[in-house]
Amino acid sequence: MKKIILLSSLLLCTVITFGQVEPTAIYQLKNPAHLSFLNAAGDKAGNNVIHTIDGANVRSKWQLVDNGDGYYKIKNAYNGMYIANGGSKSGNAPLGLQAGVGAGGLWSLSGNASTKFQMKNKLSGYYLSSAGRRNANAVMVQGPTGQYSYWDLIKVSGGTVDSKKKAETKIENAKSYDWQLTTLPRSYFAKWKISSRVSSRNDVSINAQYIIDGAMKKRIVSTYVHDGVYKIITTYNNYFASYFVKERVGGFQGGGIYINSTVSHGFRSEKEAYALDEPERYDMGYKK
Repeated sequence: MKKIILLSSLLLCTVITFGQVEPTAIYQLKNPAHLSFLNAAGDKAGNNVIHTIDGANVRSKWQLVDNGDGYYKIKNAYNGMYIANGGSKSGNAPLGLQAGVGAGGLWSLSGNASTKFQMKNKLSGYYLSSAGRRNANAVMVQGPTGQYSYWDLIKVSGGTVDSKKKAETKIENAKSYDWQLTTLPRSYFAKWKISSRVSSRNDVSINAQYIIDGAMKKRIVSTYVHDGVYKIITTYNNYFASYFVKERVGGFQGGGIYINSTVSHGFRSEKEAYALDEPERYDMGYKK
């Protein structure tokens, strides 16, 4: 059944040819050299622009905002940030997110007979490119024209997106209440001894960027909260997982956290990891 649903959703997407760009539509930008999707590593100014194999990631959706002078701004439909070069005119300079952009965030579009696009930066004259970087989560750069600077524009939605409502991130399988996007409080940043797991299970370290579960250093992709429970989406080796944590007051060792990762199987998309419901049982953790 899952295969049928996936196939149906792909058939609803449209590869756009030159001259058909709609500034109010939502697109995915797919690099045909790697079969990867343009993505963002976070939601803040300065976060890198990357590529991933996961086209279901909430940050893989973009708008091409017409600047009115033959150039476009490339806006992330989830966080509202723009792709820019930080004022650099150098080849292979990394690209990142900015809240407001000048010439370093303006791009002209050109197409070819195979419907692929190139996006040329107004300030530097270089193109949005992977520079041949095949690794997952590799940072995108501005580089010369070539096989790595071409992108397919795949239309996934016909209207504008209100990022505050996170319309693109509504998950059909989630509980009836909404998880609100947030950041994890610093009180959770520590090394935690997990007391109720069997001895073969790992203790856990949490900081602003990673959950370290034994030998696995899982990067935090996003964090949500509902009624004091934090759902932390992580990624490791191109797989996604969910951790659930909440404060534990009193009792063993005078308090700490409750944590559950036993339902956090490896998923191929952030969407699937997000769809997990809050578990009924938690392990106890206290600071080491």
